[in-house]
Amino acid sequence: MDTLDQEIHARFIVERVMTRGGRHDWQTLLELYGKERVRDEAVTIRCLDPRTVHYLMVYFDLAESAFRCSRAEQLYRGQVPGLLC
Repeated sequence: MDTLDQEIHARFIVERVMTRGGRHDWQTLLELYGKERVRDEAVTIRCLDPRTVHYLMVYFDLAESAFRCSRAEQLYRGQVPGLLC
């Protein structure tokens, strides 16, 4: 596969921008998908680092329990240091 489809691979794109992108990338992401779609994709991502989760909690005004990665972290606590998954 040579290219990413913006719709088919939305969750992957959102996850990469959130964990590796900068401010400009974040703005591009919001322009591309909109705040609601980015939020909906973010809460379903399996693994996010704690710093990203806390930023998203503040930005979207969500509880940590809203994120799939925080619920999974409770099951796998300590297996992958530094990740909520």
